[in-house]
Amino acid sequence: MLYQRACDADEALSCVNLAMMYETGRDGLAKDEPRARTLYERGCTGGNAPGCTNLAVMYGQGRGGARDEAHAVEFYRKACAGGDDLGCQNLDRRGVTH
Repeated sequence: MLYQRACDADEALSCVNLAMMYETGRDGLAKDEPRARTLYERGCTGGNAPGCTNLAVMYGQGRGGARDEAHAVEFYRKACAGGDDLGCQNLDRRGVTH
């Protein structure tokens, strides 16, 4: 799969796109939220701000692993710092400064 090869080559957007496919179980992939969470983290670490927001949502809702509000806030902050408005809005909803 091209997204996997690109993600393996540290293409952050490809990691996020692949994560979305695993999160929803589409394009022939079985739904696998733990795998999606891992891939969102790779995308976020690689500088993809929307991937950080998606990762934060998974932590905040306990999808793909344990619920962890502290990690959710951490990744919303990364998303906001990277220019993702949704990350900033989620911090605002939590009353957290960014």
